Amino acid sequence: MIESQQLTKRYGSVYAVRAASFTAAPGRVTGFLGLNGSGKTTTLRMLLGLSRPTSGAALINGERYVAMKQPLRQVGAVLEQGLSHPGQTGRAHLVGYSLGAQVGVQLLATEPQIVDRAVLCGTFVNTMPGVQLVRRLAWLVARNPWFRWVVINRPWDARHAAKICGYREDVRLNAGAQLAHIAVASAGFTLPEGLDKSEAPTMFVTGSEELRFIRRCAAALAQSMPNGVDRVAIGMGHEWPMHNPELFSRTVEGWLSRTALPHKIGLPTSGWRLFAGSQTAPTD
Repeated sequence: MIESQQLTKRYGSVYAVRAASFTAAPGRVTGFLGLNGSGKTTTLRMLLGLSRPTSGAALINGERYVAMKQPLRQVGAVLEQGLSHPGQTGRAHLVGYSLGAQVGVQLLATEPQIVDRAVLCGTFVNTMPGVQLVRRLAWLVARNPWFRWVVINRPWDARHAAKICGYREDVRLNAGAQLAHIAVASAGFTLPEGLDKSEAPTMFVTGSEELRFIRRCAAALAQSMPNGVDRVAIGMGHEWPMHNPELFSRTVEGWLSRTALPHKIGLPTSGWRLFAGSQTAPTD
C-alpha cells in the first residue's frame, strides 16, 4: 500500500505540493489528475526518496523508500516518458547519472531480464581493497558540517550547477546523518555479483575532464559485462549531462535507437579519438 500523509514540498516561498494526503490500496489503480506544474511528479519523487519532503510522510508498505532493505525488489517506477525504439520488447531502457548510475548498475546485476539497453554516466565503483575502511572514512567526513557546505555550494563548479532548481534546497533539507548514509553507500559501492551475466548492451560514459579514477571505473564496469562499452564525452566534466542536455539527449537517443552517436562522444584512447560521422552505436 502507498500512503501520502499531509505531504508538503516547498521551494523557498513557493509550494510545489501542499498537504497532499491519499492512499493507493493494493489491487487498485490510483491516478493523479492535474495541470503541468501542479506537483504530480514532485509527489512521486518524494515517494521514491528522490526529493525530501518539507513536511509530512510518504510511505510504501508502511515505511519510507530510503529505509527499505531491497527497494528495487519491491518498487518499480517510471517518472518521465523516455525514449523508445519502434521494435519495443517490453523491457526497459535504463539511463542513469552519478548516484543514479550506481542504482542502474545494481539493477543490471539483479534484474537483467527487464533491461533492453542502458546508458550510465559518471559511475563510481570502488575497486580498491579495504572497502570497509573507505566506508568508515566516508562516514566521518560526510558528518562534518564542512562537507555539507561543500556539497551545497560546490565551489569547484565554475558555472555553479548548484543553482539548478531545487538542488540547494533539497541538500539543505537533508539531515547530516542522511547525507552521510548516501556518501557511505556511494563510496562503498562495488561491482555487484551477477553483473558479468547481464547481457544488456550498456554504454558507460565519462567526461574527458573527469578525474582519472572515474574513467577507470567506466572501463572496469564495461569490461565486466559481455556487451559493455566505455566512451568519453570530449572536453566535458562530471556534470556534462546537466551542462549539455542537448548532447546528453542525442547520446542517449543514439545508443538506445542503435543509430549514430554524436561526434563529441569518443573512444577512451589517447587523444580522445572521435567517432566518424558514419559510425553507429554497436548493436546487440
